[in-house]
Amino acid sequence: MGIGKLFHKQAKTYKNPLSPARLIRGTRIDDLKITDKPFLVQRGKNPSVVIVAFTGRAPMLMMPVYEFFDLTNSLGYSRILLRDKSKRRYHYGIDRRRPDYQSLLAFLREQIKTLGAKQMIFIGTSAGGSAAIRIGHDLGADYVHAFGAQTGLSLIAGEKGEREPAMELAPLLKNANRKTVYYLHYCLGYEIDRLHAQRVAGAPGVITLGYPGAIHRVITPLAQKGLLAKLLLIDNQKHIVAIAREFYGDEVKVTGASS
Repeated sequence: MGIGKLFHKQAKTYKNPLSPARLIRGTRIDDLKITDKPFLVQRGKNPSVVIVAFTGRAPMLMMPVYEFFDLTNSLGYSRILLRDKSKRRYHYGIDRRRPDYQSLLAFLREQIKTLGAKQMIFIGTSAGGSAAIRIGHDLGADYVHAFGAQTGLSLIAGEKGEREPAMELAPLLKNANRKTVYYLHYCLGYEIDRLHAQRVAGAPGVITLGYPGAIHRVITPLAQKGLLAKLLLIDNQKHIVAIAREFYGDEVKVTGASS
């Protein structure tokens, strides 16, 4: 069943796919209700680019799900949306057919090959941002955009009760694959995310962007301003810092880039 049929009412609400105003009017869909399956794969009008998105431990992208599909459809790219139903940070795959990390990698390689993608953008929020970084590294993604990503055990938030602790990504990122560029987006006033970004700042290919604000859901204000759409355009990937400064000026704090 197509996205339009699933969300016919919401499709009428969101008139202009790239209009920031769409995020603050009409019905919002915060939960991932597209399908009960752990993944969704769709070919775009421009299959040379694929966006691979990872939800966090909560089954959402920290933005309206219809907004994500509408946005990627407007860009014309193929998309793969993944959710970790076990809430174990994708360390153990996504389902019974892909029950471990290596089988998940093999699945994504095959899907990306089948789609005919030549360039890959991986995105994720929170724990999904960590997965985007790790899997993007291992699959040689061209670009990764991680929003409020957890890059290791939190120095502030207690994680003793978690089924699966966060993976330490600093050692992984130090072993650069010589291809992937990682953009880590976070709010300067949200200390946990700021510390997570700082612990990997300086690693090869890592660029951190700190925005004004004090929330974990940094992707929400970026989408509301219309910045998210520009962050995901393949032609903009070498100019992300300059584009972020067009929206926030000197308020955005950057590491890992000369401009």
